[in-house]
Amino acid sequence: MVIARLRARARRAWSKATARLSSASVWEPAAYWLLYVVAVTAVLLHWRMGNHLLAVGCAVAVLVSVRLIIGLRSPA
Repeated sequence: MVIARLRARARRAWSKATARLSSASVWEPAAYWLLYVVAVTAVLLHWRMGNHLLAVGCAVAVLVSVRLIIGLRSPA
């Protein structure tokens, strides 16, 4: 009886912990970091190296990503 209650409590705690880790709010800051740091840096790097076409392509990808993020975050 006591062991069954302890197991049930452990299962509930585990499911709460995994639900928090699997939520989108955990991955959202990583997505912003990837977008702002890596993609914008890629735009600047390609532009400076003279590869203007790829820089414009990266900039368009950044703008589309920002638009999608804004669209997903706005209330329906």
